[in-house]
Amino acid sequence: MRTYTLRQLRAAQGEVDVDFVLHGETGPASRWAVHAQPGDRVVLLAPDADCAESSEGWEWKPPAGVGQVLLVADETALPAVAGILEELAAQIAPPRVLALLEVADEGHAIALKAPPAAELVWLPRGQAAYGQALVEAVQARLAASPIVAGDALDEIDVDAQILWEQSDAGVAGPFYAWVAGEAGAVMAIRRHLVRDCGLDRRALTFMGYWRQGRVLD
Repeated sequence: MRTYTLRQLRAAQGEVDVDFVLHGETGPASRWAVHAQPGDRVVLLAPDADCAESSEGWEWKPPAGVGQVLLVADETALPAVAGILEELAAQIAPPRVLALLEVADEGHAIALKAPPAAELVWLPRGQAAYGQALVEAVQARLAASPIVAGDALDEIDVDAQILWEQSDAGVAGPFYAWVAGEAGAVMAIRRHLVRDCGLDRRALTFMGYWRQGRVLD
């Protein structure tokens, strides 16, 4: 089983859109996507927004009244970012948004519907390591504070464990960060935001969508 973001839902038609990043036959889901044909069957399990007991799968949980949102993602998380930006664009008074988005090269940047004041920064990876551009961009935009003592962090072995930490939607605050992508890069960004910048962990979401050199079972 693999987890993906629903890009669009058309309940009346019984249809959903799921975006795939094609990267060869490196795993069962990627292999299926490469060879999928119209009419192929697939079994989907998804949360139900109308059911109070169905909370799994909702990873976008900004505090009520949040004023500033940071989105950090590589191409594997672009479908989720696109949905988040569309949701924010529909708000009457959306928060200020900074989106740092890493893609393979400039040609992979796509048009996204976003709030008018949102700043979208595309970071072509080129020959650099996966996630390097994201880590450097976050460090440049949010400088470490020498006078802030950040929360202690449990070190997670991203080669053996899945890095998946959700924010607490019940915590009010002016800032919210949503970070998803290659697990090693997400781990480094997590360390910087919490330990170096002293940001409240309860207002931060970190998700290692995949790990370089590792195929999930």
